Amino acid sequence: MITLREVAEKVGVSPTTVANVIHGRTNKVSAATCARVNEELKRSNYVSNMGARLLGKCGSKIIAVVIAYDDGTIHNPFCGSVMESIEQEVAKYGYYVMLCTTTDSQKCIKMALAWNVEGIILLGAERDMYYTLKARLDVPIVTIDTCFKKTDERYVNIGLRDLEGGYEMTKYLLSKGHKRIGFVELSQSDKEKDIVYINEARKRGYLGALEEAKVIPNANCVSAQKRVFKLSLDDRERKKQILEIAKNDFGNCSALFFTSDMLAIESMNIFLDAGYKIPQDVSIAGFDDVNMASMIRPRLTTVHQEITLKGIKSVEEIMKILDGKLSVDKDIRLPIKIIERDTVSQNTEIQIKVNMKKSPGSKGSLSKGF
Repeated sequence: MITLREVAEKVGVSPTTVANVIHGRTNKVSAATCARVNEELKRSNYVSNMGARLLGKCGSKIIAVVIAYDDGTIHNPFCGSVMESIEQEVAKYGYYVMLCTTTDSQKCIKMALAWNVEGIILLGAERDMYYTLKARLDVPIVTIDTCFKKTDERYVNIGLRDLEGGYEMTKYLLSKGHKRIGFVELSQSDKEKDIVYINEARKRGYLGALEEAKVIPNANCVSAQKRVFKLSLDDRERKKQILEIAKNDFGNCSALFFTSDMLAIESMNIFLDAGYKIPQDVSIAGFDDVNMASMIRPRLTTVHQEITLKGIKSVEEIMKILDGKLSVDKDIRLPIKIIERDTVSQNTEIQIKVNMKKSPGSKGSLSKGF
């Protein structure tokens, strides 16, 4: 492949002149010289070297995507769907994606400086990581699913109406006659006070719906806390815990609401392998609506979120900032809806009257899933 220096020699100009023409700095080059250089570039099928571009002042055209989950979520199909949408959207603007998987702020900073990235999308990062990068790097940064404090400023985050999702799914289960509803989540310690993390928001929605239906007197009562199951992050230990829940009559619950589809699917497989039937023995509901939710059998009833839209919105916000449009503080919350499939049955033990109309300010809805 012909080099920039070889093009310069053929035209009879300096390599700097050729670089100026390639990068559009034509105010430094005469029209006649520009024409000669462009003609030679076309004739020789010259392809710009990205390493050289990084040294130029025109920018690298690279958007870094940093996956910063520390709980194994990186292996979740959710990440793949978000990444695919980001790559496709970035390409529309003539940019490229660089992927980095780390929770180490310093490693991320070194990467960004070494490659002269023009923007960063943080996926699943803690707020401390965001503010560390913000203080060290002079590039726009947009976060996906980062949980901020109410008093935080100078950020753009793409999130979800998680509390509403927990609330609407619990209302749906109540409308199916389920009064004894368990909530299953991974056991994670909240890293900072004054922050409502994603799982906590979904749980608050669940408890709020139960309290509203007068199934529990309040969210802190003993009966409510007994039906919140916290599972280990360790795979082997978690499998034992899930099996123990089944052996103990599913905690005396007729339905289990899992904080994620992947956790629901893992548990379903364990239940089915142990000889239990879904939804005959227990109804199951998930959250996220990942691709696998409609592929497994029985198909999973879940809370749907537009996963790809998170990626698209993050790129749109990055490009707005790069285009010189000042971005005010934004916490963009995407809508949810209930997808009704095969894992929730009508509970005939007791009928609970629940108003399935939208809650005040809610944009959730109910759909038949495939």
